[in-house]
This record gives sequence, C-alpha cells and structure tokens, in this order.
Amino acid sequence: MGVENDRYHANTARISNSMLSVLKRSPQEFLQTFITQTIVNEQSSSMALGELVHSLALEPDTFSSRYAVVPKCDRRTTEGKIAWAEFQAEAEGKQLVDGDLYQQACECVESLSNHDIGRNYINELPRDAVIEVPIVFDWLGVPCKCRPDMVVPSSELIIDIKTTKDASPKAFCSSVSAFGYARQAAFYKLACREKYGEDFRFLFLAVNTSAPYESAVYELDDQSLAIGFDEIEQLLIEYKSRIASDDWVANWSSGVVNLSLPRWYDKHVFALEG
Repeated sequence: MGVENDRYHANTARISNSMLSVLKRSPQEFLQTFITQTIVNEQSSSMALGELVHSLALEPDTFSSRYAVVPKCDRRTTEGKIAWAEFQAEAEGKQLVDGDLYQQACECVESLSNHDIGRNYINELPRDAVIEVPIVFDWLGVPCKCRPDMVVPSSELIIDIKTTKDASPKAFCSSVSAFGYARQAAFYKLACREKYGEDFRFLFLAVNTSAPYESAVYELDDQSLAIGFDEIEQLLIEYKSRIASDDWVANWSSGVVNLSLPRWYDKHVFALEG
C-alpha cells in the first residue's frame, strides 16, 4: 500500500479534494506543494494514527505484512539486545509503529466495531466492498481524482473513517466546517455517480482518539452537500483561472486589506480595575 499511496499522491495532474483544501487556504502553498514541489509536507502524528486506524479497520489481513509494532525491550540487557535483533530481522522492509500508537489505533477500531451501524462495515466487510481504490473523473473540464475509504456498490454507499479529538455532534460539526468535509462528501459522491451511474449515500464513521473512544456515524443533510458542491465548483474555476494566468497570489496578499474586530471581541477586556 505504501508504494500505491505514494504513486497516488505523486499524480498531481489530477486534482483531489485535499489539493483543493490547500488551494483554498493558500494559492502559494498549492503552487509550491503540487506544481513546483518545493514544499514537502511531513506526516503528523494524527495522520499516522488515522492511517493505522484505516489499515486495522479496513485491511486487517494485510496489516502484519506492512507494519511492525516496536516492542518494549531494554536494549542495555543481553535479553533486550537479542529481542531487538530478532525484531529488526522480522521487521525488515516494514513500516515501524510505536506500540502506544498501535494500542491507541486498536482502541479506535474496537469502538467502531461496537457501534450499531459501524460494526456492519468493520467486523465483516461487505462482499463487494471496494477499499481505497482511486476513482478518476472530470469536473468542469478539470481532471479529478479521489480515493474513498470504502465504496459498497450494492448498497450505493460511501464510507469514510474519521479519527477526531471529539466525536460528539457539536464538535464533529465544527470539524466538518474546519476541514471541508462537506466538500469531500460532495466530491466523492460525484466521483461515484460518474463511475457507477447512481447517487451514493456518504457516511462518516467518526471515533475519538482518546478514552473513552466514543464513536458515531454521521450523514450530512442536503443543504450541507449543496454548499460542498458549490464550493468545489468555485475552487475548480479558481484553479483553472490561476493555471491560465500563472497568478498564485492570494487575494489578501496584495494591496491594503481592511480589518474589523471580530464579533466576540470584548472591549472591556483591558479595562483597569478601580
């Protein structure tokens, strides 16, 4: 999966939703990450945890062939040195995983597998489940791509696993807004419509990354999805315009920009007490 993952992300000729997120945040960052490739993003600990959860939940049979969990052993002792040497021999060519991070991922997967809806897709994968297979399509004349966590054609369903600090409705709604999840859902739904000719449902399987590892399943309403579709089209239009003009300067990065204090500002916060 590692090679396939690298190959998928290396193909920047097709636009993904995550690339659109970068364009929305900073056209310059988009330019330097995906066109000139002078910025190389490092994997964060939260991304590493998410990757482990995806692997354990969706491809458990291949986990041991791809990852090696680092054992806790005292390499200052003879026994520890022997155990470490045996581990290194067994782990050759595999991605090393910290034991605590692995346990955290296992707790997340267990929570998802105990959820009354999540268990239907974690404990035993649907017979026709398609796991992390890229879909290519065009939108507004722009070559696009996506790679859903799981697609179940017989159920016309897209499943996306999200690890989060707080899986409660209010907190996850904030994550949907902050990370563009409505746009992601719309992007994936269009991709599946293009490939399968049907309008698929999109479900988020969200799980806390710390105790008590609560999980939830969410589906965005039609209004949220409509906003996601609209935002994608605006970003694709912007992308085509910037490619044509080779102008990657953000709107706020030229001239003088007026600012106003936010609504929540308290003008008395600095008042001297008598």
